[in-house]
Amino acid sequence: MKKSVGIITMHKIYNFGSALQAYALMRVICDLGYETELIDYQFPNAYHGVRKKNFIKRLKNWIGRRLSLTQGFATLNAYDRYWKSFFCLSVPYTSPKMLKENPPRYDVYVTGSDQVWNTDYTKDDSSFLLAFVKDGKKIAYAPSFSKSTLDDRYVDMFKTYLSQYDSLSVREESGVELIRNLIQRESSVVLDPTLLLTRDEWNKVADTEEDHYKGRRYIFLYIQKYSFDPSESIVKLVKTVKERLGLPVVSFGSMEHVGLSCEVVNGVGPIQFLHLVRNASYIVTASFHGTAFAINYGIPFSSMIKSESFNDDRQMSLMSMFKMSDRMVRMDDDMTSLNLSVSFDRANELLSYWRQQSKEYLINSLKK
Repeated sequence: MKKSVGIITMHKIYNFGSALQAYALMRVICDLGYETELIDYQFPNAYHGVRKKNFIKRLKNWIGRRLSLTQGFATLNAYDRYWKSFFCLSVPYTSPKMLKENPPRYDVYVTGSDQVWNTDYTKDDSSFLLAFVKDGKKIAYAPSFSKSTLDDRYVDMFKTYLSQYDSLSVREESGVELIRNLIQRESSVVLDPTLLLTRDEWNKVADTEEDHYKGRRYIFLYIQKYSFDPSESIVKLVKTVKERLGLPVVSFGSMEHVGLSCEVVNGVGPIQFLHLVRNASYIVTASFHGTAFAINYGIPFSSMIKSESFNDDRQMSLMSMFKMSDRMVRMDDDMTSLNLSVSFDRANELLSYWRQQSKEYLINSLKK
């Protein structure tokens, strides 16, 4: 009989990287021969201050989704299709209390990747530290603190629950140092789950829906603003790339307010994100997963960071891992001297190496 594995991560939030990394880790562990599902912990929830919608709002939302009344509803539907197609889920859990009172039962529990140890979002919710587990092996695979320091008020909680893990790994070197300082244990650096799958494996996912960008040439602009807002600075970068390549810019949001004309795409989910990445001629991003997928697909890119002293070091750590720090652009850099030529030879060698190391960590941790 196969051993069972339950993964807890941020899987059902409207973010491309979160949705794709959740599938990737589930897929890899399944391929290793385990019965695997994602613990359907609905984050954020009322514990984090999210108010439950009243009946009228729920009805409007249901009608809007059914009829795709706006591009926003079309986006929600695209995510729904993806989740239904690619996620194997447990029964839903809507609060930390519900998890603790009636926890799912598995042989092995895995804290998955993404920013599940970023207390800016999780606060004192210990669910992602597997506090609800009563019996079973505990493994951490590539969770991210997303910063190099931990607020004092969360130190005791992390000390308590990190000490209970059988195997520990993180996504960034700064996480290794944090764990060492907290509980005097060593941990491994492993790949974000999205990088465990090859571009061919991701193409099989992408090919489940029609690709409207095949054969086109464009610059793909992908930014996230929850860590910092690069909008004004990134326009200088995009304009430089656009002038050099003579290509149009495709983006998920209008940039007219900062002086950049681009084609805005709406109503897209994780599958369409893969389409936009794999067909791009160049990618300009300020996102960890934007950078990760550019590396995985071998698409020339520039990745903007706030500064080297910025506490969120996710992109810097990723580019350092693949010896691609030359693709890093700071917000105050001179964009006119930008080098658009990118070689992926060394990065591809390192990607193969890190895939092997990361899968070996998983194999050994699951077998212990």
